[in-house]
Amino acid sequence: MPNSLPEHLLEVGGVSVIVGGVSIIRECSFYAPRHGLTAILGPTGSGKSTMMLTCSGLLPPDAGSVRVNGEELYSVSTAVRASLVSYIPQRVELYQGLTASEVVMSGRSRFLGRFWGPSASDRASVERCLELLSLASLRDRRFGSLSGGEQQLVLLASALAQEAPLLLLDEPTASLDLVLSGHIIKTIKQLCAEEGITAVMITHDCTGALSYADWIVSMQGGTVLFEASPKELRDPSQLSQIYSHPVRELIDPKEQYRCIVPE
Repeated sequence: MPNSLPEHLLEVGGVSVIVGGVSIIRECSFYAPRHGLTAILGPTGSGKSTMMLTCSGLLPPDAGSVRVNGEELYSVSTAVRASLVSYIPQRVELYQGLTASEVVMSGRSRFLGRFWGPSASDRASVERCLELLSLASLRDRRFGSLSGGEQQLVLLASALAQEAPLLLLDEPTASLDLVLSGHIIKTIKQLCAEEGITAVMITHDCTGALSYADWIVSMQGGTVLFEASPKELRDPSQLSQIYSHPVRELIDPKEQYRCIVPE
């Protein structure tokens, strides 16, 4: 690792990705501040999930660089990547028959040897993550039997057990109700503040992102339009630009809550 760590944990520079001969990502550059939650906004088909795969180390870019904690992600081994980035995709099917504790243990895979089982340290880490996310009572439940919100919390616990500084999430609240969505976001923010994690998540909840995100990256047509803090996004025309549709902002009398709605 470099002697002097960069200001931003994730730095994406001029990334382009071509899939099946189609240019999906075009010269994207953005960063994610340390120990904060960055929200990626953009319409369906804007390249957000492809960008997330590239940032996770699963889809090499055709041009540009992805740096995590100063390391060029595609110039290091798979093991080093696993120590830098944990990734929770939109859908996870392979865990359905596993118990919650087994799913969390899967996050320890980079620590496990090929010919022996989990150590006492691995088991202690799993228990800590279950306890931290209030999942101890679910440890023996099958993942497939859990609710959507419980599954997301188990996946968060698994990512935490991986002990990587960067957590990537692809629409973690997409199928959850209002209360569960709020709980998941609160948990992610807690992990950033108390566990030193930097989180980057894709979301379609523009209103929510303005209230909980520390940094916002907007994408459209495979490129980054702009990045800014929520406080800097005071002009609804900026948000209209993201979706190529006029939006307006509703603010309560005390200006403590902002709601973005389409015209």
